[in-house]
Amino acid sequence: MIIGNGLVAKGFFPFNDQFDDCTVFAAGVSNSKEKEHSPNFLREKRTLLSALEKNKRLKFLYFSTVLVGFKNNAYYAHKREMESLVMDHAPSSIIFRVPQIVGNTDNKNTLINNLSESIRNGKKLNVSLGVKRSIMDIDDVVEIVKYCKDNMDKGVVLISGIEPLKVLTLCCKIGKVLNKPIKIVFNRRTEDNGWVHENSEITLKAIKHLGIRKKGYSTNVIKKYIKP
Repeated sequence: MIIGNGLVAKGFFPFNDQFDDCTVFAAGVSNSKEKEHSPNFLREKRTLLSALEKNKRLKFLYFSTVLVGFKNNAYYAHKREMESLVMDHAPSSIIFRVPQIVGNTDNKNTLINNLSESIRNGKKLNVSLGVKRSIMDIDDVVEIVKYCKDNMDKGVVLISGIEPLKVLTLCCKIGKVLNKPIKIVFNRRTEDNGWVHENSEITLKAIKHLGIRKKGYSTNVIKKYIKP
């Protein structure tokens, strides 16, 4: 069972029959700029509790973010709370902390869509020096989740990605694909609070099993989903 209709959910829809023993909860809040007491937080909590109650016999898969514990705002506190609900209510559950996922979506809140839209329209980008991000193809996320759900019963899985890059580097790659100049405003403030790129052992096994290569990974993902 797949719950949701956004980028992550749509990535799983073609493989619905391979997840008939699971609840894939992909109906979470995706905008990290949501403010405290946002109605979207309440919506996700209600939907999550209902799904946990109705599907107690199924393995429960929940998507969080690798920045939980590193960034401090209402969104990340909410994600931490949702993780706790899943762990407390689902006897068999896996929480996947994922990086910036890229796919076919009109959601302008995703990192790559936001950057590409700004570059395409000649807008200035405010970039923090030294901040890194890791992007990941939704197709690869689905395959890694498949591997994990078949090889573990409960826990938290870090999927920090394949190739962590400075945001500035990502901007340059996007600009090259779009054949557009990039306009950067640098600031020295960082919001990462010590985030490090770290994959769980089972994630590394899945990456090796799937033959995903690090070299050129981000460039290939950007070319796949961003059109000039």
